[in-house]
Amino acid sequence: MYLSKLVRIGNSTGLVIPKDCLRKMQLRAGGYLYLIDTQDGYYLAPYNHALEAQLGLADYVAREARVILRALED
Repeated sequence: MYLSKLVRIGNSTGLVIPKDCLRKMQLRAGGYLYLIDTQDGYYLAPYNHALEAQLGLADYVAREARVILRALED
């Protein structure tokens, strides 16, 4: 587990990620991360074309099949 610091960057806030974590996620400065909302908090994942396609499909299903999904809730 790593402790990261939040820093002020103009009107925004940035997250300082240790070098070891960046290396493990194969990221560098200027790269992109997904911040995925979960029941237990947020999940950080490096940008990935396959994940982008899966998230796009999930978004499509959620929008287009919302009537079916609502019926399944009951």
